[in-house]
Amino acid sequence: MESRKRHPTEIHWDYYLALEEDFLKSARYVELSEQHLDVHSQFFTQSLISAASEFESVCKATANELEIEGVGNIAAIKKMLVPIMSSVESCSLWLMRGDLSVRPFAGWDQESQKIGWWDAYNDLKHLRHKKLERGSMRNALYALGGLYIANLVLANSTNQYDRLRSNELFQIRKMAGDSHDLFRGNYFQRGCLSLNRGEDKQGTTD
Repeated sequence: MESRKRHPTEIHWDYYLALEEDFLKSARYVELSEQHLDVHSQFFTQSLISAASEFESVCKATANELEIEGVGNIAAIKKMLVPIMSSVESCSLWLMRGDLSVRPFAGWDQESQKIGWWDAYNDLKHLRHKKLERGSMRNALYALGGLYIANLVLANSTNQYDRLRSNELFQIRKMAGDSHDLFRGNYFQRGCLSLNRGEDKQGTTD
């Protein structure tokens, strides 16, 4: 039996799908809603740590693909993503379950490089016994959103978007300005909005 060789982009995406599937199990017990975003648990802690760690790995894979050196921390990741993505800080994702939307990189238009879920990830890595409340639904959800976007960046940089299987949690909701592409510049030939074929929500507003 012959098997098709999987591209590294697919491997990263399939891992994201596994994290997404695990996260969605929480919706059986805790509704994905605004009033529950600050609920914290070991489950959400695990989701946050796994998603944030993979986010870093995916961004490094993109840097390698684009031959960008020195992408070793969140400041360097920001420096890489901002020129590639059109208004990365205002990129809003909507949940296909519930009525929430998230902006994983809100604030990156400012000089400050801090994003809340990444700080929470570091707190839980180094001070978990003191920062248990950082393992919240909010931070896990935002970390997964950041990972979702990072995977779309990687898929476009490798021209492997069409090989990726559909997801069930996020779609791109809104981009600021008059942009019809998720990406800008000459890095990619085309932009893409979501992996839910035929359900382009780019025109919706907050």
